[in-house]
Amino acid sequence: MSKRAIHYDDWDGGTEADQDHPDTLFCGTDIGDPEMTPYKDQVTCKRCLKILAAAKADRVLEDQKYKAELYDEVWQKARDMGFANVTMALAKLSEQPLVPELTADLRWILGQMCFQCIHTAQALRCMGHEIARKAEDEQAVSIYWMLGLYLKDPVNWRQNAVAELKAAAPTV
Repeated sequence: MSKRAIHYDDWDGGTEADQDHPDTLFCGTDIGDPEMTPYKDQVTCKRCLKILAAAKADRVLEDQKYKAELYDEVWQKARDMGFANVTMALAKLSEQPLVPELTADLRWILGQMCFQCIHTAQALRCMGHEIARKAEDEQAVSIYWMLGLYLKDPVNWRQNAVAELKAAAPTV
């Protein structure tokens, strides 16, 4: 006597309106009362196994295409930054500290009190930044903006900030 095949049960519970189990099996076999399992490693039906293997192969191809697209995107970013390859860009990135040294300029930026940031926040609003009309929000956005300038160019960040603010001045 042969053991009955165990079929894959891919039923997800249906919808609220239709909670009945489907009439057909995953593999399309017509059986009155099949043995089924939601666990792929317990499936013994040859048709179900072939369908599962084909689905897995499709997923692997999709994953490879996705990984290739991601790599192409990273490679293009590395090239745009002036690196010959991704490895050189990652090596340069790993050399940089995650948090910069706490310099006098950085202390000044991070030490801004909320009432000191209103004029910067008003200029940033004119430049298109969305800032709530609360002192804490104005402080946070102003510090964030100055910190961004500092991280891009720690030496000339003040001159760059003044240049951006002056460029917005005609709209103020």
